[in-house]
Amino acid sequence: MLSRARAVLAVAALVALVASEVHLTTSYAAVAAALLLFLATTAFGPQSAAPLGLYGIAVLLWGTACAGLLRNHSRTNSSAAIQK
Repeated sequence: MLSRARAVLAVAALVALVASEVHLTTSYAAVAAALLLFLATTAFGPQSAAPLGLYGIAVLLWGTACAGLLRNHSRTNSSAAIQK
């Protein structure tokens, strides 16, 4: 029981650390609305959660592709700067 309480406190401390770095702006309103929509969708069963899984996969693929493009772009820029 004591180890469970320590684990909960550790997770709460990590969440507090991350939350202290967030500076809320109006752009978070759209994210909050989308999150609420997704949560309402998943409340209707596993079949309605499937689109969220597909969305998650799409986000991971898109993020990986963007990171690769940005990495290649930065390498190209640094190579051009070295040649000058």
